[in-house]
Amino acid sequence: ILISVTTFVGGMAAIATGMSTTYPQLILSRFVGGSCMSGSVPVVFSLLSDWFDDKDRNAASSGFTAMMIAGMILGQVYAGCTGPTAGWRHSFYISGILTIILSILVMVCVREPMRGGK
Repeated sequence: ILISVTTFVGGMAAIATGMSTTYPQLILSRFVGGSCMSGSVPVVFSLLSDWFDDKDRNAASSGFTAMMIAGMILGQVYAGCTGPTAGWRHSFYISGILTIILSILVMVCVREPMRGGK
């Protein structure tokens, strides 16, 4: 549940970034979004250690890290392609909406593992 809550709030912060009309609003929404999204990373690594045994944990952690980097690259490419026509706010709206949808899916579909499970 912690991963869903942090990513949900991070998605809301991304939408708030797109809705910002002043610099203090922009700075606060980026701070909240960055805090939530970076706070979810240790939770994911903790979950991976519960879901995967010792021999598979390294591959799972590497896969997660690679997907984070791929997401950053794709997000930059998307923002660069749509920014000139749709404006800079558009990518924050899309990112926030997708993050909220995925956080709800995780909350509904992913079960909390037994601590120290593997």
